[in-house]
Amino acid sequence: MGCRARTRIEGRALYIGTPFYRVFALDPASGEVRWEFDTHSTLEAMTQPALKTRGVAYWEAEDPQAGQPCQKIVYIGTMDAQLFALDADTGRKCEAFGRHGVVNMACAWKSPRTGWACLAGGRPTANWWHWTCIRAA
Repeated sequence: MGCRARTRIEGRALYIGTPFYRVFALDPASGEVRWEFDTHSTLEAMTQPALKTRGVAYWEAEDPQAGQPCQKIVYIGTMDAQLFALDADTGRKCEAFGRHGVVNMACAWKSPRTGWACLAGGRPTANWWHWTCIRAA
């Protein structure tokens, strides 16, 4: 199995989510790592034959307030049914999201082995559907 990562460019940063549930923010011109975040998730293929990622999703406030955390958010979901929200500028968890920056998606399905359904399909998006899932958790 080769290591593949899904990328996303927003503003002046390149965000990468890896199959090992780590997120990197890079300077797209130099490749310099601005920050990295490790979810410390279970590295076990629980619902599929290999570790995978659907990449990261990005959300930005309509009118971002300078100096306020989490005005731009990078989301990553994991095989063990956790959804992380990270401040796109710092890589720190968004404390106001879920429980200290993490939502346990398995709560909606009673088992992490079925929690993957919320993250299946194409690239993840921060939209109404995910907010519906989050409320259910």
